[in-house]
Amino acid sequence: MEEDLFSLAGRRQDGTEEEAVRRRAEFLRSELRRHNRLYYEQAEPEISDAEYDALFLELEKLERDHPELADPDSPTRRVGGAPLQGFNQIRHAVPMLSIDDIFEQRDALIPDEELVEFYNKLVRTLGTDAVPVSVEPKIDGVALSIMYRNGRMSYAATRGDGEVGDDVTANVRTIRTIPLTLPANAPAVLEVRGEVFMPNEAFAKLNEERDAEGLAAFANPRNATAGTLKQLDPRQVAARPLAFLAHGLGAYEGPELKDVKDFWDMLRHCGIPCNEPVHYTDTLETTRQAVRDIDRGRHSLPYGTDGAVIKIRSMATREALGATARAPRWAAAYKFPPEQKETTLLNIVVQVGRTGVLTPVAELRPVLLSGSTVARATLHNQDEIDRKDVRIGDTVLVEKAGEIIPAVLKVNLSRRPENSKPYSILEATGGLCPACGNPIMKEEGKVAWRCTNFTCPAQAVTGITHFCSRAALDVESIGSSVAEALRGSGLAASALDLFSLTLEQLANLNLGTAEEPRRYGEKNAQKALDALKNARELPLERWLIAFGIPQIGEVVAKALADTHPDLDHVAESPYIRDIIRLDELVESALKANPNTRENRKAVREGTLSAEEAQQRYKELTDEIDALTGPYLETGYLRKNTGKLSYGSEIGVAAAKSLNSFFTSAAGHHTLDVLHRLGINPQSQSYRANLLEIPAGILSGKTFVITGTLSQPRDHFERLIAEHGGKATGAISKSTSYLLAGSGGGSKREKALKLGVPVISEEEFGKLIGN
Repeated sequence: MEEDLFSLAGRRQDGTEEEAVRRRAEFLRSELRRHNRLYYEQAEPEISDAEYDALFLELEKLERDHPELADPDSPTRRVGGAPLQGFNQIRHAVPMLSIDDIFEQRDALIPDEELVEFYNKLVRTLGTDAVPVSVEPKIDGVALSIMYRNGRMSYAATRGDGEVGDDVTANVRTIRTIPLTLPANAPAVLEVRGEVFMPNEAFAKLNEERDAEGLAAFANPRNATAGTLKQLDPRQVAARPLAFLAHGLGAYEGPELKDVKDFWDMLRHCGIPCNEPVHYTDTLETTRQAVRDIDRGRHSLPYGTDGAVIKIRSMATREALGATARAPRWAAAYKFPPEQKETTLLNIVVQVGRTGVLTPVAELRPVLLSGSTVARATLHNQDEIDRKDVRIGDTVLVEKAGEIIPAVLKVNLSRRPENSKPYSILEATGGLCPACGNPIMKEEGKVAWRCTNFTCPAQAVTGITHFCSRAALDVESIGSSVAEALRGSGLAASALDLFSLTLEQLANLNLGTAEEPRRYGEKNAQKALDALKNARELPLERWLIAFGIPQIGEVVAKALADTHPDLDHVAESPYIRDIIRLDELVESALKANPNTRENRKAVREGTLSAEEAQQRYKELTDEIDALTGPYLETGYLRKNTGKLSYGSEIGVAAAKSLNSFFTSAAGHHTLDVLHRLGINPQSQSYRANLLEIPAGILSGKTFVITGTLSQPRDHFERLIAEHGGKATGAISKSTSYLLAGSGGGSKREKALKLGVPVISEEEFGKLIGN
């Protein structure tokens, strides 16, 4: 019977409570490792996720409360530590060689002719009639070496140049399929060679998530794996679904291994995940058949594979044959050609994901590929479509990336219809979301188009979850599972519907299934309703974050709250419109500048008169000056070497995103609903004169304060603001005065150098009439 912590503590084995705690920690570590092997390696879990989590949390608490129990190989350390500064180099104890490839030629008279030649060469070299070999799938992953010494992981390293690789131990420790400790009777030195990879289904899910975030998708699982393994932050690695399978041996000190079967048995005993299936053959024909079997069955494997590896079984024979400078003589990798088919791209449809990202999907004439019928393939985003120049009606080459995701590789231009047109998501959708009919936009730095509608039904779950998150309105009792149930039950199609819910509706919400219902309950329901009531009074910036408007995070939301008294003023903000207009004017002025190469050429060719060019440029620059003047005086717009920068975090991208939201039907609907609810979030940090031209004797004057004065610095900053001036921290040519007390040498010197007047506290008093 399992012993719990309290019974152990009560018995106080060896007379100490510390011993009981230590034994409980060891038991929990052992159990968690065993359950990890059952779950990740054997796919035969004995306990539920909740039961596993309970064991994990108990161990985590024990280790937190008793630092003396710290163990770097504990299952709780799998989440990754602090970011690395860079990768150290490790010299391999045994060179990490590559492996020679032999290729299948499917159109040849004997497709596996190179395999026949390789096997016959072994026969001739060894002077025998047949050679016993093993045949296993070739994993399409990233080569890795893991060194165990005295039963503990010592380090893990990439192949590198074969002699020296990168130390990726911190990242490899986060991969749950790799044991950190081995059984007591494990070899004293065991260097395992294998492949790190991303399982097919996990890779598909990762790309779906990247599509949803508007990020570029990974081309294939191997690229995703290599990029992940080279991350400097182990926490990011821990969040990625990496796995490992062993297939080879490096340095070794342990019981003799005569046959490769001994090697596999030893790995299984140590709990190290092994490459499977492995075929054992002893003739040419059975070897050829094993390769064909792997080819037929590879599409059902959970990882990408592009061939079969043939190795001599005898360890002594391997040692006798040795290796060339780059590869062993006793092994070869038989490479399958990727299965690809041509088909017709019938249409491109645009789907709206849970986060509002628009994903183009190719509808194909059905084709049999890698054991299944393919009729659809993701095109990821507009950039991917443009790069491959994919058009409706094209004949395209399709394959399954990572053996699971149908992908369009390229277009057969020789078969392109004459009337084909480049495909544009913007044109195809008319600039409107297919799910709700509201405007779409592309965020700066992102490759995806996104729906701007806060209430779009396609993104209800994500929208509700974000709306209730801690940084937004902090309704902690409503998370993603509750949001999913609310949408599924029809109670909430968007976040604003939450304010219409009753206690009875929420309490009876089913979070389970029809067969196994799980009621939300009165207590949770009341907690959620109380939090929603409290949310009505939360400050403006929290509501701006809650709307989930692209480019509007915590920093921008705070800047908007500093410059606007409430939500209605943000929605009608002249400042936001001026930022957008100014950006348009500057762009136009750059193009209209008479000194550009294009305009000088147009004047020479007579298509543009010099007077017209000068007049148009002057009109634009005058409009820019008129628009920027007031903001330059307030300091909320700065000009440095001809370039404009804003005195807050509200830049052009954020301004355009805000304007797009509040001028859309979705934005109008949001404001209407909030008005009906009596909600108009107020700013708690608004400064009324921040965007207004200050009135007063110091209007338009900029001060820098230095040295020791009779009052604290903020006293003088307040006086300056009250009389219409502005206090800044750094001196420049545009500074009006340096207010200097005793000391402040460096700023005083810079002021004198720039010709900025230096005034005393008494002189400042005279300026303001004191």
